[in-house]
Parts: sequence; C-alpha cells; structure tokens
Amino acid sequence: MSSVASSRRFIVSVLLAAVPLTGCNFKDVKDSSEDTAVTVDPSVPVSFAEIQTKILQPSCLGCHSSSAGNSGGVNLETYAVVKAQAAAIKSSTVDSKRMPKGDTLSANSVALLKAWIEQGTPE
Repeated sequence: MSSVASSRRFIVSVLLAAVPLTGCNFKDVKDSSEDTAVTVDPSVPVSFAEIQTKILQPSCLGCHSSSAGNSGGVNLETYAVVKAQAAAIKSSTVDSKRMPKGDTLSANSVALLKAWIEQGTPE
C-alpha cells in the first residue's frame, strides 16, 4: 500500500470517528459539572462588592432595582438595603432557591452568598 493511500485511509478513519461527536455539546456537560463543584471556602472573607458583582448585578437587579420596577417591593441596589434584607434573601435564595425567578444560581454563587450572610454581611 502506498503512503498516499495509507494517509487517505487514516484521514477518512479519523473523520468517520469524529462524526458521532459532532452532535455532542461539550460546553453543556462542562458547565453542569462546574455548577456542582463548590469551590467557596466559607472561612475566607466575602465583601459586599463581590456579592454585588457576582450575584446581585447579573441575577437580581434585573427585577429588584429602581429601573426594573422594584419587583415585589424589593430594591437590592444598596448595601444598607441588602444588609437589612439578608434574612429574607437567605430564605428565598439559599434555603428555598425560589430566587432568582425563572433561573437558578450556581452552587458556587449560593455558597458565596451563604458565606457572606453567615459572616455577618460585611461591607
């Protein structure tokens, strides 16, 4: 067998082996496993700025801000309000996972929020 025929056979074999993989969505598989791997150390201090950037802005302020109409009469734009609402936030987000509506926080986000609340909601 010539080297050209051997190379063609190899290339065809590789392509045929790869065809079944084209229907897979590796990103979804990877993302779902990341959500279950909690990497938050509850003993590491968490700041409000971190909670605001990682959780409130992307997941809460779309409904709970002045510009979004303060859904449910809740506005989570300031530290003072979020601190005052910490028990309700823990109940609706960490414990019962009712919030955010129509979505879920990742396991890491839930663990981060829980750690922040358990640390006394430091600014």
